[in-house]
Amino acid sequence: MQNSTDYFRAYPTLHLEKDLGEDRKLRLSYSKRVARPEPEDLNPYFVVIDAFSARAGNPNLMPQETHAFEIGYETRTHGATLAATAYARRSLNGMTDVSRYISPTVLLTTKENLGKATSGGVELSASGKIASAVSYNLSTNVFYNQIDAANLGFAAKRSAIGYTGKASLDYAATAKDFFQVSASYSGKRLTAQGRRLPSSSVNLGYRRKLTSDLSAVVTVSDLLNRQRDRTVIDTPTLSDQFERRQLGRTAFVSLSWKFGAGGKAKDPGFDYGAP
Repeated sequence: MQNSTDYFRAYPTLHLEKDLGEDRKLRLSYSKRVARPEPEDLNPYFVVIDAFSARAGNPNLMPQETHAFEIGYETRTHGATLAATAYARRSLNGMTDVSRYISPTVLLTTKENLGKATSGGVELSASGKIASAVSYNLSTNVFYNQIDAANLGFAAKRSAIGYTGKASLDYAATAKDFFQVSASYSGKRLTAQGRRLPSSSVNLGYRRKLTSDLSAVVTVSDLLNRQRDRTVIDTPTLSDQFERRQLGRTAFVSLSWKFGAGGKAKDPGFDYGAP
């Protein structure tokens, strides 16, 4: 099977920034963004998951294009950095999972392009220090989202209000020992056939500097065993609930080696996924 799709496009971006003085800044931006399919999203061959479900890609999948407008304000006060960004986005060809029965007992899930989607919201963030060795980062996003799946034969112009949040607390116990606890939450999100339910996770990280270039890293992901992907399908012809979890709490031990010339390296942070 052969298939060809031309993805050549222009994606302009414009960023404007004005210094308001006294550690205050105002930012305006417009960008046309693209999200291209992953290779497995284009692979048309079936992958059998179990006796009742299978998954396949879609070689005709188009990349998602988004027009994004943003206005942001940032200030620094009492050792903290505070920022607020309001945004509006309009997307075409958004990529979404679609499930249909291909036999009386087998449900096939593949990727399709939504007709269009719009969203708007406000992102708030704060970062700073609680003490000389303790710092924090907080962010939240409250948004309105509307999708139109009429081109796929589903309900048109469904909308919802959602929110996400992230928080981390860092502790530099010594010049060589660094600890982090982080948490994230994602609220309900719309899909073409239903919705994805909220999910959350808490992670721990520890880094010990062994030499100037070598560090030992220990991470524990999903400490409270709460991370899961739950999807609800609710259409006139199909009702289903799907839940996918990690295999409980997961701990990783690794060595990190920094090499190459240059100045002071940026803190790489922690990777709470698989190494």
